Amino acid sequence: MKRIAVLLLLASSLAFASPYRLPDVATPERYSLTFAPDLAAATFSGDETISIRVLKPTGTLTLNSAEIEFQQVTVTQSGKTQTARVTPHAGAETVDFALDKPLAAGPATIRIRYTGVLNDQLRGLYLARTDRRRYATTQFEATDARRAFPSFDEPAFKAVFEVAAVIDSGDMALSNMKQVSDTPGPAGKHTVKFAPSPRMSSYLVALAVGDFECVQGGADGIPIRVCSTPGKKDKLGFLLTVAEAVMKYYNQYYAQKYPYGKLDILGMPDFAAGAMENTGLIIQRDVLVALDEATASINRKKSLAQVLSHEMAHQWFGDLVTMAWWDDVWLNEGFATWMENKPLQAWKPEWKFDLDEISDAAVTMNGDSNAATRPIHAAHAETPAQIEELFDGVAYGKAAAVLNMVESYVTPEVFRAGVNLYLKRHAYANATAADFWNALTEVSKKPVDKVMATFVNQPGVPMVSLDLTCANGSGVVQLAQQRYFYNPTLMEKGSDQTWQVPVRLITGEPAPRTEILAQKQQSVKLKDCPTWVYGNAGAHGYYRTAYSPDQVSKIAQRALHHLSPGERIMLTNDEWAQVQIGRHGVGEYLNVAANLASDTTPQVADLVLSRLERIYNKIAVGPDRNAFEAWVRKTYRPVFDKMGWKPAAGEGYDQRALRATLLRIVGEVGRDPEVLRQAHDLAFAYIKDPSSLDPNLTTAVLDLATLSNDPALYDAFMAELKKPGPPDHYYRFFNRLDEFAAPALLDRTLNFALTPEVRAQDFPLLLSGALSNTDSQKQTWEFIKAHWEDIKKRTPEAGGPLAGLISAAGTFCDASAAEDVQQFFQSHPLPAAERTMKQAQNNIRDCVELRNAQAPRLARYLRQNGTAAGGSQ
Repeated sequence: MKRIAVLLLLASSLAFASPYRLPDVATPERYSLTFAPDLAAATFSGDETISIRVLKPTGTLTLNSAEIEFQQVTVTQSGKTQTARVTPHAGAETVDFALDKPLAAGPATIRIRYTGVLNDQLRGLYLARTDRRRYATTQFEATDARRAFPSFDEPAFKAVFEVAAVIDSGDMALSNMKQVSDTPGPAGKHTVKFAPSPRMSSYLVALAVGDFECVQGGADGIPIRVCSTPGKKDKLGFLLTVAEAVMKYYNQYYAQKYPYGKLDILGMPDFAAGAMENTGLIIQRDVLVALDEATASINRKKSLAQVLSHEMAHQWFGDLVTMAWWDDVWLNEGFATWMENKPLQAWKPEWKFDLDEISDAAVTMNGDSNAATRPIHAAHAETPAQIEELFDGVAYGKAAAVLNMVESYVTPEVFRAGVNLYLKRHAYANATAADFWNALTEVSKKPVDKVMATFVNQPGVPMVSLDLTCANGSGVVQLAQQRYFYNPTLMEKGSDQTWQVPVRLITGEPAPRTEILAQKQQSVKLKDCPTWVYGNAGAHGYYRTAYSPDQVSKIAQRALHHLSPGERIMLTNDEWAQVQIGRHGVGEYLNVAANLASDTTPQVADLVLSRLERIYNKIAVGPDRNAFEAWVRKTYRPVFDKMGWKPAAGEGYDQRALRATLLRIVGEVGRDPEVLRQAHDLAFAYIKDPSSLDPNLTTAVLDLATLSNDPALYDAFMAELKKPGPPDHYYRFFNRLDEFAAPALLDRTLNFALTPEVRAQDFPLLLSGALSNTDSQKQTWEFIKAHWEDIKKRTPEAGGPLAGLISAAGTFCDASAAEDVQQFFQSHPLPAAERTMKQAQNNIRDCVELRNAQAPRLARYLRQNGTAAGGSQ
C-alpha cells in the first residue's frame, strides 16, 4: 500500500529489530518443491531443496514456517552435509535450523522433508470442495506461503521456483509455469513437473490439483486457458475473450511483453481472496470465472472483466516488479487498479469504464475522509495482522486515483514512458515508491516526486475551496486547501497538512488551466470574468472541491450542457461533502440531484442513488421519511416512466444500466407502491423463466422484491440455491437473502449463514449485508455478539473477513450503538482490524452529527417543496 524513502533506508535495521522479519544472513536463489497432497486425508507431504547464498558466517539459518511438521532438515556446503536442529517459533511464524559447524559466506543447500495439513482456512495449501469431491489449491498472499513450504517468505527474497506435484491418477495439476513432464508413479499416482520460473517472490507461487476442465485460446503467441471444476466449461468463453483482449493491450502498452510463457486462469469454489495474481496462474472464485452470457447483465460482465484485467495487470505490477516490503503494497494494488480499466475501455468503449474509475475515486474519498484513515505508505507493517489490514481502499482505490491524477497532470503519453522506465529498471526485482515517482519525474521534467510524496506519505484527502471575484472585467480565483474530514468539529479545527495539488480549472477560457496549489492559499488571475468556475476539469483530481451555495447553483443549472459526465459525477460528490460537514444544507444537494435527474449517464445516477439512500436511511426521520419518499417519486418517477420497464430495440449500455438505477431510486428510496408490486411479481416470473426479464434489470428487481418480506418469495429464493447451475445463478439469490428484514426471515438467514451449507468465504457476506441494513441491523448485531465464537472458528486467524463485519457495524447511526460496538470489540479484539474499528466508531459518530445537523434542514426543504407532511403529495 505504501512506502517512503526514509523508511527504506532503515529497512535492514528494522529487519533485525522485529521478530517477524528474517535476519540478513542468507538469501534464496532457487527452490525445488515437490508437493504430494492426500486429498482424502486432508494432508500433504513436501520435499524441498533451497539453494541459498550465505551472506556472512552463521551457525543458524532462520526461515518462515507455520503449521509445518519437520521430518528431516539437512544443510550442505562445500560437499559436507549436516543435520540441523529444528526450533519452531509459532508466534513469529519462523523456524531456526541450528548447525554444529557454522556456515561460511557463499553457496549452500537446504534439504527439507516435511508434512502439512490441507486446512479449511482458505490460506496456504488448503482443501477446496464441490458436491462431488475435494481439491487442493493455494492462496499465499500475503504471508501464507510458509504454510505450504518453509521459505524466505518476504517479497524482497525473490528466487527461481521449480515445482512438481505427485497427484492421484486422473487428476491434473496447474502451477505457475508450463508443464514439462508427466510420469507414472508412485503407485496409483503420477508426477507432474513444471518449468523453472523466472525470479519471483514466494507469495506468487501457486498450485492447484483436481479434475479441471478448460477452454483455450491465446494472444500474441501466448497460450491462454480458462479452467474450472467440471460442469462449467460452456460458461468460460466470455472470460477467455476478455483475457485475449487484455493480453494484446498490455503487450502493446508495456515495453516488456508478457514474460511467463503461458497464462492459466482457474475458477475455484472455495477462494477467500476473490482473485489472486499468481505468476502465470491467476486463481479466482468460480463465480468470477464462469458466466452465463444469456442471463448476465452488462454490469456483471464488466465486473468479471475488471477483476481479470486487474489480475493480469499484476503480472507486470507486482509479479515482474514487486514492492520491497508490504508497506508499499500500493505499488501492486494501486497500479493494477489504475490500469484495469484501460484495456477494457479500448475493448468495449460503449461500456464507459473510464467513468467507472471516476466513480470509484469518488467512493474512495469517503473512506479517506474518516479521521482514522492512513497514508498510502504504511507506517506499521510488520506482523501478519498488520499486513493483512493494508489490503484496503487506500491501497487499491486511493492509490489508483492519485495515479490517475498524476497521469492527467503529465499527459498519458509521458506517464506511459515513465511506467516503462520504471519496469525496465526493476524487472524481476523489487522497488519502492521513490523508485516509481523518480522515474516519472525524470521523464516528465515536472515535480511529480513532490506532488506524489504529499499524497503518498500523509493521510486524508484535501479540499480545495474556490472563491471567484471580479473587478474591472477580469476575475481572480482564490484557492485554499485544507484536509477534509467528515467530522464537522475536525473541519472547523483544521489541520496543518498541505498537499501539492494539480488543480485543473474550467474558467471559460478555451482550455482548462492547471495550477499546482502548494500553499494554504493561492490566487489565480483570469483574463475575463466568468459567471462560474469549475475546479476539477476532467474529474481526475484526487481532491474535493468546495463552492459557495450560489456557485453550486449556477454550476448545477449548466451541468448537463457544460460539464462532462465525469465532471458531473464529481460535482455531486463535492456537494455531498459540503452537506456532510454542515456547510451546505441537504436541500442544496437535492437541488443538484433534481437538476441531474434527467442525466443519461448511469454512473451519475448511481452516485446520486447512494446519497439519496443515505438521506433516506440516516437523515429522514419520523414523518419526514414519508415526505422524502414523496419528493423522490415526484422527481424521478416521470423520468423512469419515460424509459419504461422494457428496453427498446437497439438500446445501448447507458440506457439499460440507467433504467435499473432509476428503478432503484423510485422503488427503494421512493417506495413507490406500484413499482414494488410489479417488482414482486416480476421476481416470481423470473424464477419460473429467467428469459422473462431483461438481464440488466434482474438485480434491481430481485432487490426491490425483497422489500415485500414475503415468506413465499424467501422460500423460492432458498429453493433456487439448491438447483444445479452456474455459480452466478446461485449467488444471484444467495446475495439477496440478507435483504429480507422481517424478524422471522432474518433469523432464518442469520442461522443459515453459520451452517456448513454456506461456504466459509460467503457467510461473512450475509452477516455484513444484514448488519448494514437499517431495518435489520439491531437484530443482526445481537446475533453476531451471541455467536461470535462460532463466527471466529470459521475464519482465518488474521481476521480479514471479520474486519468486514466491523466495517458493517459502522453503519449504525446512534451514539449508544457506537459505545456498544466499541465495548464489544475491546473485549473481543481483532489485531487485523484495529484501524477498521476506529473507522467504524468514527463513522457512527459522524452519522449522528450529520443527522442532528441536517434533519431539521431536510424538513424545511420538504415543506418548501410541497412534499412535507400535510403538503401537496
